Amino acid sequence: KTRRPGEVLFIDARKLGTMVSRVQCELDEAAIAKIADTFHAWKTDGETAQPYEDVPGFCRSVRLSEIAEHGHVLTPGRYVG
Repeated sequence: KTRRPGEVLFIDARKLGTMVSRVQCELDEAAIAKIADTFHAWKTDGETAQPYEDVPGFCRSVRLSEIAEHGHVLTPGRYVG
């Protein structure tokens, strides 16, 4: 159960992986751990050892009202920066 009703977590992981082809990116264990740790910190809202905070260029928690203002476009780069 999330402690952030009415919010969506956007994670832009484009810069974390290694391109294995023109269209396929492979994430290593460190990148996967970073994404998972960020999600769990966001979902539990401070109940873990690592509290969640927005990181420009990587992740941001966005209210549904802001998503509506952008015409419900769900492109992470629009919100993460």
